[in-house]
Amino acid sequence: MNYFSAAILAIGSLFLSSELHAQSGRPPAAPVAAYLDGAFPSSVSSGAGSYTQSNDYPGLTFVEPLRIIEHPVEDRLVIIGKDGKGWTVSHSPGAADKTPFFDISPIMQGKSGVGEGGISDLAFHPEFGQPGSSNAAYVYITYRWAPGQVGLFASPTVDGYNRLSRFSVLNGQVDLTTELVLISQYDREQ
Repeated sequence: MNYFSAAILAIGSLFLSSELHAQSGRPPAAPVAAYLDGAFPSSVSSGAGSYTQSNDYPGLTFVEPLRIIEHPVEDRLVIIGKDGKGWTVSHSPGAADKTPFFDISPIMQGKSGVGEGGISDLAFHPEFGQPGSSNAAYVYITYRWAPGQVGLFASPTVDGYNRLSRFSVLNGQVDLTTELVLISQYDREQ
């Protein structure tokens, strides 16, 4: 859809929305106030702002890192890479420890540096690490999978599926044998 078509649809829906309100007898919704009743500033600062960049782990390397996630129980970060590997590192700048957390490359389909293959994300269950919880060891990983096409050098042009799976963490690492596939959605886009 081009921008012109999108603009026409947006304008049309505005007119349709006000027409529906008029027919129902209800007044159209009125804005409450700028930025949620003034809870935020009514204007944006004219300054562009500033930020700094630092390499907190100069002695460590990762293959195409995608996400940095705080470990919910340990004072560590989980760094996941497109290659299907996840590592934990100390939450302290300058740390040189890099511990394997998972390696799903044996079950995922993808090719590092190409397309949408590989892993896409990881999330810890909200009750991860809570004693007595039946969910205390669960993590959820989304990745690309194709029948008969696994590993880092599988063809990225083969039709595949986007998967969301639940795994258990045993002895500090994700255990691939505990995979429970929750969603396996066909990916038309490869």
